Amino acid sequence: MAGRQNVEWLKNGLRSMRENEDDAVGTTTDAEYEWTQPGCEAATGTLLPTANPGVHEREPESAGEEAHVSALRGRRAVYKQKCDEVAAQRYTGFQLH
Repeated sequence: MAGRQNVEWLKNGLRSMRENEDDAVGTTTDAEYEWTQPGCEAATGTLLPTANPGVHEREPESAGEEAHVSALRGRRAVYKQKCDEVAAQRYTGFQLH
């Protein structure tokens, strides 16, 4: 589900860029930090940072996809809400031009 949500969010972002005649996108350093910090903080309060990587990585869903740590595990609703807020504010934290 999270993968599908990300694809839809990106698709809608690209559509917004096209509608606003933007042809490039980047992020601000502050936005990158703000976006990743909650997941890092959530993981810090667990044994996740000390666990064997094989224990907490999820398996790839499709060929060519890498396994990764889901620091927001159990917090998908919070993640979706954040994505929706960023999109509603015309992708705040992204530099569109």
